[in-house]
Amino acid sequence: MGAEGIAWNDERLDSILSGMAAMRPVGSTGIASLDRVLGGGLFPEVYVLAAEPGAGKTTLALQIADYVARFGSRKVVFVSVEMSAAQIVAKSLSRLSAETARDPLTVRDVMRMDAGRIEDIKEAAETYRAEVAPRIATLDEGADVRSIAALYASGFDPCEPKPVLVVDYLQIMPSAADGVQTDVQHHTANMSGLCEVAKLHRVPVIVISSMNRQGRNASALASLAGTSAIEYGASAVMFVSVDGKDESEVKANKEAPVRPVTLSVVKNRFGITGDVPLYFKPAESRFIERVGA
Repeated sequence: MGAEGIAWNDERLDSILSGMAAMRPVGSTGIASLDRVLGGGLFPEVYVLAAEPGAGKTTLALQIADYVARFGSRKVVFVSVEMSAAQIVAKSLSRLSAETARDPLTVRDVMRMDAGRIEDIKEAAETYRAEVAPRIATLDEGADVRSIAALYASGFDPCEPKPVLVVDYLQIMPSAADGVQTDVQHHTANMSGLCEVAKLHRVPVIVISSMNRQGRNASALASLAGTSAIEYGASAVMFVSVDGKDESEVKANKEAPVRPVTLSVVKNRFGITGDVPLYFKPAESRFIERVGA
């Protein structure tokens, strides 16, 4: 750009400052300790959530998404490349039942519409219908970055703030570019496209990422699978890991009905890093804060 095309910051300072209003936190994650580390909740930025298979990263992202839809100021679009809408909603119903039921529903109870639990399923479904469903959309067929970008460009009421976006998960999302690509090119294009959605539309984007095999059990940026664009593009990178002093304790905790886990924020571009102790209850599809840990 030539010198004549430059707008010096004294000329555009007022517009920059007014634009900062759109960069305030848009809502809580529902986990107070995580909100504190992130500086107040979810901002219009890209958040990467990583863990090894089975550690509960989809469950945690969905729990945050449901909380935003239920109590926050924005709607949510949950893009599920791996799981069906039925499986996603079953997780939500299981978690909702755990809030009030002495015998919480499991995902299997819901998925098979267990005859002995029909009334419990109906009760959880009615809560979901009234408090969550009107403000969340689950996309589970054919979504890629280009279709998501088009949706955010023209698919929502222009008078409303655009929804929080959750993508489950990056490495198996269809390619955002044409032609034959390596895995690195594929993942880089997808991550770049999601970062562009966050920037252009000023929405929080939570991207679930897998970890490379060499990095399992390590909460390190180098363990993110596929491309360095994941760590560079994200404002915050978080890892979920099962606690334990050694491999045998970690293994035992992975098999426990209530698992002590740590959500580690290892990168936070605009704030602090730190650990958030949680309990993961896989049968109830939910995480709860581990007070006093």
